[in-house]
Amino acid sequence: MFQKRLASISLLIIVLMITLNTLATMFYWYVSIPWYDMMMHTLGGVFLVVFIAALFTRRVLRSSHVHSITTVLFVVLIIGLGWEFYEYIVQYSIKGSARLASIPDSISDMVCDMFGGILGVYFVLMLKRRYNKNND
Repeated sequence: MFQKRLASISLLIIVLMITLNTLATMFYWYVSIPWYDMMMHTLGGVFLVVFIAALFTRRVLRSSHVHSITTVLFVVLIIGLGWEFYEYIVQYSIKGSARLASIPDSISDMVCDMFGGILGVYFVLMLKRRYNKNND
C-alpha cells in the first residue's frame, strides 16, 4: 500500500514535470520567467526522493529517519551534480546553443535540488507516519 502510493505520486510528479517542461520549451518560460528553472529543480528534488522511497520502501520503513534522510539527500546531491555537468557538456558541445549554464546558475540549481529533496523527505516521512499509524 505504502509503496503503491509512493509509486503513483512519483508517476504523477514526473508527468507534471514533463508537461511543464514541454510547455516551458514551447513558450520560452525558462528565459522569460526568472524563477521557472528554480521551480523545476525543486520539483526534481521532490520527485527523486519520492521515487527512491518507492524503490526502497522496505528499507525506508525499517531504517531510522536520520539514515534515510542522509542517504536520500546524498543521492539527490549526486544526481543534481550529474545534471549540472550534463548541462555544461551539452551547452559547450552544441554550436550556437545559448550559454545559460554558469557557476551561479549551477549553485542556485543545486540549492533548489536540495530544497526539493528536503521537501520530499518531509512528505515521505509524513506518509510513513500515516502508514505506520494505520497499521498499528
